[in-house]
Amino acid sequence: MREKCDAIYPPIVWRSAVYEKDGKSCVKVEIEHSGNAPHFAGAAWIRKGSESIKASEEMLQKLITLRTSKNRELQKWLGKQVTATWVKEGDFQMVPKMNRVYKDIKLAALTEFYVTFETVDQSSRKSEPLNVLTLSWDDSEDRLRIFISAV
Repeated sequence: MREKCDAIYPPIVWRSAVYEKDGKSCVKVEIEHSGNAPHFAGAAWIRKGSESIKASEEMLQKLITLRTSKNRELQKWLGKQVTATWVKEGDFQMVPKMNRVYKDIKLAALTEFYVTFETVDQSSRKSEPLNVLTLSWDDSEDRLRIFISAV
């Protein structure tokens, strides 16, 4: 068990214990959450409920994307309201003039390439590439603030 666990990268914190069930000795292995997923020792594995399953190519890509700092922070705000400011005039109805601050907007979708904003009333959506986003903090609203250099 030690050999297998020590081969995992990035390293994990784990512990094992022997217990008895139905007259048989069993080994229980506990692995602490690290926030550094995905971990590798051959194939990538993810938790689904109480079992570990082999990650699909799509899930593996999502896990790798989540490791980047911008994606990791944005992931925490999916489905939540954020403060968004487009710093250039754009051609979308949500961006009628430069430096307009939007507080009734939420982060609706996120991929490794773009983010989608949606008005709280779900009447408008706007997607922007991740490379035009700058993350900050809105102290007055106590939430993520995103500056978008509209293209």
